[in-house]
Amino acid sequence: ASSRELTLLGTVFAIFVILCGTAIFICEQFVESPVNEFRTIPIGFWWALVTMTTLGYGDMVPRTLPGYIVGGVCAISGVLVIALPVPIIARLKLPKRKKRVLVGAHDALKQTAGAVIVGCGDGDGDGGCISGGGGNGCGSEHQLSCSDSGEETPS
Repeated sequence: ASSRELTLLGTVFAIFVILCGTAIFICEQFVESPVNEFRTIPIGFWWALVTMTTLGYGDMVPRTLPGYIVGGVCAISGVLVIALPVPIIARLKLPKRKKRVLVGAHDALKQTAGAVIVGCGDGDGDGGCISGGGGNGCGSEHQLSCSDSGEETPS
């Protein structure tokens, strides 16, 4: 992904953290509650960051109905802001796969160590005998003879 898309993702995420952190601070301050963990807006930013990334330490939780609503909106917006765009951004800039071409694959198959490969009708007049690294060619016990129809039969 290019730096422009990642910068945009980070900027949108930061805006949502600021909005959710401020909203949770306001919601928890204006409703009377005996326990208020959101004493400052930066503490609300920390909670919003942890909630939006779906990490959820559980060290601070809203205790009021408006706080619950802000918490739900914050968690859902975190999934929408982070989880959905990441695969889309990653897919946009992936390099195209190059096709791998095997150069000399035919020769590599012929030259297998100690193997004798015999085939019929290769057109060179030796009855289709192709020998590999064994060195003994068609004189080995693995020799096959070719019938008139081009099928291999044990000799």
